[in-house]
Amino acid sequence: MAGTKSPHQLLLIKQLYDDACGLTSRGDTLSLAKAIILLDLSVEQMLNSIIMDFVSAKSPKLKPGRKDQGWGELWGLADEAMQQRGHAPLINYTQLLTLHEVRNLAQHNGSIPTRSEIERYIEPAEEMLCGAFASAYGQDFRSFRLWDLVPNESLRRLLKESEIAFEKGHPDICIAGCNLAHKLIISAIRQHTKLRRFRIPSPFTRSSSGSTSFPPGLPAEAVRQLRSAARQVDDAIRTGVSKFRREILEEIDYLEDEVVTIGVGMPLMDTRQFVKVGQEVIPGPFYGDGTFDIFRHGAITNDEELQRGARFMLNYLSRLLRLVDESYPDVLCEIELKTPLSAQGFWRSVDETAQ
Repeated sequence: MAGTKSPHQLLLIKQLYDDACGLTSRGDTLSLAKAIILLDLSVEQMLNSIIMDFVSAKSPKLKPGRKDQGWGELWGLADEAMQQRGHAPLINYTQLLTLHEVRNLAQHNGSIPTRSEIERYIEPAEEMLCGAFASAYGQDFRSFRLWDLVPNESLRRLLKESEIAFEKGHPDICIAGCNLAHKLIISAIRQHTKLRRFRIPSPFTRSSSGSTSFPPGLPAEAVRQLRSAARQVDDAIRTGVSKFRREILEEIDYLEDEVVTIGVGMPLMDTRQFVKVGQEVIPGPFYGDGTFDIFRHGAITNDEELQRGARFMLNYLSRLLRLVDESYPDVLCEIELKTPLSAQGFWRSVDETAQ
């Protein structure tokens, strides 16, 4: 990635900020304590990244060895480096210095800020990070995700095209792509970890209709009608039980997916929110050549709400990929998508938007 020695450092900054926002929204004391520390850390890591990339290691202003530099010194070094390179200066110094002071109170004195107080610093932090990302690295901070670092070309393309669909105003296609990516990732983890697949054996063995006995002396027509009725009852029971069995297996499969996501560290409520939004657009059926259709459920009728849902799904997948890469670094290499989103028939609407 142009301009940086460590793309993972930029990803860390984005994830620290995203985690801080997510923790702030929870509102409990422990989450707020973590949120203020992570929000301040995202800003400090941004300063460190600029210094690492644009300040010479021989600069006399850098303290040698492991000597710490104060926050104000870091800001001054980073801001000077930005301007010397012709980049826009860093912004919101006063607000972010106050954020750092509030963080110190939380970390060293146990003084936890309120949710509204933390929210007051989120906007200036985001503005500073957006400006630095754009000016120094030519990246959009808000949309910066793990995609560029995903080694699997097929998965990387699926995720990028899902985001392109979102940016072009097609949240339904984005949601379909996110659903597909999530399915591929979870299936790969399940295969990689060889989780025991729970199955319910069929309770039936087909018996001959002739084995049913009736009282002697019944007319042949009555026996025929009784046997016909018995077969209908038997078929109805079999159909009902088979349907119920299928529904149980589907629920077990869904719960196993939840167990996998919890196992890698994703919050349960976020996973359920992802699934809830994902139910708006269902990909399938899949044909032999890898193409598929998408079907809109339509429970969400507000376009802005659907856009928010699609953005949430992209953010969720970014976090999931980070955790999967930490826990199972080889699992993503096993994923393969036969036909990309851009080769599907419904992608024409995205191409038409671009024109």
